[in-house]
Amino acid sequence: MKNIKRAYLSRFASTILLVFSLACLPISAAYAQTDADYPKRLEAAKAYAKTMNSRQMVSDMLSEAAKNPQMNMQKEDLDAMMASIDYGKMDQMILESMAKHFTEQELTDLGKFYSSPTGVSIMKKMPAYMADVMPFIQQSVMTAVVTRMQLKQQQAAPASALPQSRPAQ
Repeated sequence: MKNIKRAYLSRFASTILLVFSLACLPISAAYAQTDADYPKRLEAAKAYAKTMNSRQMVSDMLSEAAKNPQMNMQKEDLDAMMASIDYGKMDQMILESMAKHFTEQELTDLGKFYSSPTGVSIMKKMPAYMADVMPFIQQSVMTAVVTRMQLKQQQAAPASALPQSRPAQ
């Protein structure tokens, strides 16, 4: 039972990282970035980051996950997971990644949007939404990965592993 719980928690931790990345780093067109622009982009990322509370986002995601009976999570589990996260490191990684991938204008626009009433409302609803869709997404991806891996193993099986007929005597 502990291994099952551990597997679910590991899968959940991966899901949280994916969800957090998707929520914080919306997909955009690729832009050529120069190192000279990096300080401005980093400042715009910091301004955008002020519109979100990473600790609250993680707490909301964990609370939604705790509603899943398969997770069998108690308050002490939630508290332990919250305490185990290095928010400073996570926030720094988010800032650096945003500055790396987005233009200053995109980051400014994101900050404006997520500061708006609509953006605030969306962020409040995001954990419940993700709790609804992530199980299906995870299962679909896992099925696709396992199926593909099995197919590759079958294709890579050496000829000696195949049954061979003996010559007639």
